[in-house]
This record gives sequence, structure tokens and C-alpha cells, in this order.
Amino acid sequence: MLRKAGAVLLEQRPSPGIWGGLWCFPELNGKRPRGAKTLEPIEHGFTHFRLRIRPVLVDTKRALEGRWLRLDEAERAALPAPVKTLLARLREEGR
Repeated sequence: MLRKAGAVLLEQRPSPGIWGGLWCFPELNGKRPRGAKTLEPIEHGFTHFRLRIRPVLVDTKRALEGRWLRLDEAERAALPAPVKTLLARLREEGR
């Protein structure tokens, strides 16, 4: 999860596919960014498999492209359940 000045970066998933058309956090594949904070994992069940998400929070000041939304805006977007859970955690913990 990328956060900048109280907003989070979301990207729309391609359709078709898992969570097609829904808004999700960008996925990090490979090298972990400097200053990243590991959050508690989330498990989500699908019909034929379980997904284990290992969320990482990165605060940034860089101007990265994408859709930046304040937490209250992001919570009203079309989101899969695990993304809603992560946003609620951020709000509850005042992160």
C-alpha cells in the first residue's frame, strides 16, 4: 500500500479476472521499498483456493501516477473485501 499525505494509491483491476473492474492497491513484485512497514497478513477464501496477502505500507512523498484517494473516498469505491479490511485497519490505527 502506498500512502501520501493521508491518501492511498489505488488501481483498477483489468476485466476479466479476479476482482475485475474493482479498485485495489498496486502489487509489489520483487524488491521491497526502503522504509516499508510489514502489516499483519490477511487471508481471503475463494471457491477453489485461499489467498494469503502480506500487506506492506509505504509512506511516500514522490509524485507517483495513479488514482490517489483520501481514506474516506477510498472506502466508498468498488473494492474487494481484503482491500476494505486493509483500509479499515489504516483508519482504526490512525496510520
